[in-house]
Amino acid sequence: MVIISYLIPEVYHFELPGFNSNIYVYGKKILIDTGYDPAGADRIIEHLKKYDVKIEKIALTHPHPDHSGNLDRFQKEFDAEVLVYEKLENRYSNFGNKLILLKDGDVITAVDDLKLEVIHTPGHTPFDICFYDPERKVLFSGDCVFSFGSIGRTDMPGGSIQKLVASIKRLAKLDVEWLCPGHMQTVKNGNDHIQQSLMFAEQVAGVY
Repeated sequence: MVIISYLIPEVYHFELPGFNSNIYVYGKKILIDTGYDPAGADRIIEHLKKYDVKIEKIALTHPHPDHSGNLDRFQKEFDAEVLVYEKLENRYSNFGNKLILLKDGDVITAVDDLKLEVIHTPGHTPFDICFYDPERKVLFSGDCVFSFGSIGRTDMPGGSIQKLVASIKRLAKLDVEWLCPGHMQTVKNGNDHIQQSLMFAEQVAGVY
């Protein structure tokens, strides 16, 4: 089952059960993360085609399989560009001239005034990036911060609670109305949730 939410006209949210990230469509052109379950990807593709949505770019917040497992399926279906953090070039080199490398401060354009700023947010992995629309105050936070004060894991290879705290401090300076995390609920009053996550991360960091 796929749960579909239309947060604002520019953002669709697809939620799959099990070992899957949240999946978002921004501006009807950019797919953010892909989930892992192939059947879920097929249902999302069917829905997008029904409404004549043509994905032109697939942007990954980080390379963990629950966020990237369906990348090949979506890329092949839409012949889309693949956007990843710059240090992942070798991992995704098979996409050839469809591969776009992102660095901190880059801007991704969907259409017209629909643009996302790229923010490098290491901590969960060294390669995490978030995407921020300052005009609509929407943050796609991947596994850096979740709703209700939760944070991404840092106990896997490449993780660092100290780096995660520093990344969340950057996000806490943004004006966020809609927080669109990689897991859990998408919520309004995003600034409050980010501040809760920062407090929790600092508490965890104080233990180590």
